[in-house]
Amino acid sequence: MKSSRGVSQVLQVTIILALTFSFAYVAFHYVGDFEVSKPTFVKIKIDKVTEGNGKIYHDQVVILRHVAGDPLKVKDVKILLTVLHGGKVESCTLQNFPWKFGVGINKLPDDSVVGDDLIDENPNHYSRYLGEIGYKSDGIWSQGETVGFRIKKEGVKLIKGDKIEIAIIYKGSIVAEDSITVC
Repeated sequence: MKSSRGVSQVLQVTIILALTFSFAYVAFHYVGDFEVSKPTFVKIKIDKVTEGNGKIYHDQVVILRHVAGDPLKVKDVKILLTVLHGGKVESCTLQNFPWKFGVGINKLPDDSVVGDDLIDENPNHYSRYLGEIGYKSDGIWSQGETVGFRIKKEGVKLIKGDKIEIAIIYKGSIVAEDSITVC
């Protein structure tokens, strides 16, 4: 009896070990194929918000600078703009930028601004500030390069004390944020 019980326990341990190694192999085989990519690091700064000099296309322009970090493929960039104005919050997302030559010269795509109607989409106004996100660029927004857009006065007329918040969304994740209070 003692010997059969000992064999039974050894057999149980062997089967448990075999199952454990089998499950580990299957898990490693299927899960091991996934790569863990390093997170995107970007630092942006709102360089300025213009107050205007009598020319409509200079009024309420927001200029963003890519200060440090990874270069971003423009086609994967979205800019979330939030304006806190007189106790009211309005926001929109800028996306589908003209990122290669020949795109966006005359008109931004129809779905380039989603949310509140805050952005001037007149090509004479936006193309002046798109910078490296414009159609003449290489499609990469890199350190030191700027991008800008104009907030429509008909959308929100910025006054002293209003706050502008910007979040850069890259491939579905927020990778950078900055804010500024209008002085």
